[in-house]
Amino acid sequence: MLPKLLGARLVLQGAVTLLASDADRSGRRALHELGAVVDALHSVSMVGLAIVSSRRRREGTEQALVAAGFAAGEALVVRSLS
Repeated sequence: MLPKLLGARLVLQGAVTLLASDADRSGRRALHELGAVVDALHSVSMVGLAIVSSRRRREGTEQALVAAGFAAGEALVVRSLS
């Protein structure tokens, strides 16, 4: 259940970012900054899950790595819009 919910969040976040692609440069930058923060927070929360739950350790680790990758990608986009 958790991976499906988190996958849905990523799809929704991507859709919002895509729909806002017509915004001015500063608006796009702010949106990508927000995306980077959300992804980074998600990554940190999944590290926490991996630490406290031996049953969900693998899932938490995988989700943390994916979210960290998305956060890094968003940060690169923000940098290119600076």
